[in-house]
Amino acid sequence: MTNMAIRFYGQLRNIPQDKLPPIRELLRDFELFEQENALDFEYEGMYMDHEPYLEQIQAILGEQANGQADFIDLIEWKMFRYVIEQGTITEHAIPLNEVLEKYNTE
Repeated sequence: MTNMAIRFYGQLRNIPQDKLPPIRELLRDFELFEQENALDFEYEGMYMDHEPYLEQIQAILGEQANGQADFIDLIEWKMFRYVIEQGTITEHAIPLNEVLEKYNTE
């Protein structure tokens, strides 16, 4: 039996150097991968409330925030994509079965 209930991962782009330390601190419980001015983050595990992380990313980066994040709830079988553009976060529900079917046909 697995202890993984959710996946929450994404990428932030065009992060000013002075904003990297507070973003790293916010995401300290995530796996982080940095390259140039981008930061990939990933969490897999038991349920956690992901929306406060998005709100704090938005607060730290303001209009400089760009990127996207995906939240997959493996128990409820739901997926949400969050697009971050110029400090605005837009949520899109994505049918998880359709995502998986794409890989079955490739």
